[in-house]
Amino acid sequence: MLTSTKSAEVYKKEYDNFNKWFAERDFYEINGDTICLFLNKHVKKGKKVSTLWKMRSMIKNQLILEKNLSEKDFEKSAFFLKNLEKKQQQTTQKKKAKPVFTKDELALILGEDWRKDPKILQNQLLLLLCYIPAGRMDSEIKQMTLDSLELKNDM
Repeated sequence: MLTSTKSAEVYKKEYDNFNKWFAERDFYEINGDTICLFLNKHVKKGKKVSTLWKMRSMIKNQLILEKNLSEKDFEKSAFFLKNLEKKQQQTTQKKKAKPVFTKDELALILGEDWRKDPKILQNQLLLLLCYIPAGRMDSEIKQMTLDSLELKNDM
């Protein structure tokens, strides 16, 4: 695979980083396991999966050119990154889960009046749902009261 001059410099730099890392260890050959270990080092440093895919691509390109490795040598690292993507997606989905409030937490948000009259509860919930801006953390919502809402137009 041919690369432009600018790209060649970036690829070479990433390949040199890999070679330096490889030389510091007692590995005998470059294979799928060593590539996964190199990528895992960067996972621990907090690199994004998209960045790891780019790194893998650059290293792969250079290793194919300079060490005559085949596509098969890179299957493990692709599998590793795909699994890492799945784990990150699952973690993200868990973080996006909507908060469930207990009766005590609702009492903090809505005040004590809601226990006396269900109609008050309904109105207060509607007000909160209409006026709480998206993106608030559940801890912020739990601290809100109806008094903290700014109602306009004589509402």
